[in-house]
Amino acid sequence: MADENSTNRVIIEVVLDDGSVAKGFANIKNQGEDTAKGLSKVFNISGLADLQAAINLARGALNQFKNMVAEGINESIAGEQANLKLSQAMKSIPGVTNEAVKSFQDFSSELSKQIGIDDDVINANAAVLASLGRLSGEGLREATKAAADLSAGLGIGLEDASNRLAKAAEGNVAAFGKLGFQFTKGASDGQILQETLNQINTRFGGIAESIAGNTFQGVLNRLKVAFDDSNQALGDFITKSPVVREVLKFLAESFEKSTNFLKTINGTQFLNNIIIGFFNFSQ
Repeated sequence: MADENSTNRVIIEVVLDDGSVAKGFANIKNQGEDTAKGLSKVFNISGLADLQAAINLARGALNQFKNMVAEGINESIAGEQANLKLSQAMKSIPGVTNEAVKSFQDFSSELSKQIGIDDDVINANAAVLASLGRLSGEGLREATKAAADLSAGLGIGLEDASNRLAKAAEGNVAAFGKLGFQFTKGASDGQILQETLNQINTRFGGIAESIAGNTFQGVLNRLKVAFDDSNQALGDFITKSPVVREVLKFLAESFEKSTNFLKTINGTQFLNNIIIGFFNFSQ
């Protein structure tokens, strides 16, 4: 009867340069036990349960990182689209330069920290004010801040508040009339907008920043904005990489070519032969 060591042995043969064969033996059981002991010392793992726990921990950390990267990419895409809308809206106004757009983006970034609203959301709504109200420079800054205060004061969304202001810039003040706002008869659209801003500042001026700094929900909103900005910075690293963009373009073009090829053979005898061949093979 073979002993335990002989059943755990494997013969290893190595052919040398001169053609001779060298033989050796390896004990699988002993080698396996030694390896396991070495790993347990390195990772301080005392048993299978600890090893599984370590694996689960690593898997959970990896999934969290993947989710963070995915959220960061989404944040980056949203930011890119908001900045594009803002840039196009502002540049549609004669005299607005790239420097003016960058200056407003810096303003919205600081405002975001003060009022706990993502700067992408601020920029997207500022684009509406710039486009419909033909606002830029200090006028756009004042209207954007007033929209945030109106939103906080009335408990409505920033988009709703911005749309109301944009309509006021066109002379439509029905929504503000219901709030008791008073306007000068025969005033121009520009004068009506300024009167609207003045009355918003009188009633609600600074309320958005006050809520963000002095209420629990406001502090949570600011924390979320800070976290989203951090994620977006990670997403920007990926979405703004020239290498990543070239790879995605290459993949898109490859799929387009394969799709076009499939369209050329769709419904032809060649495709029918392939289908029949697969059917026969499965049979």
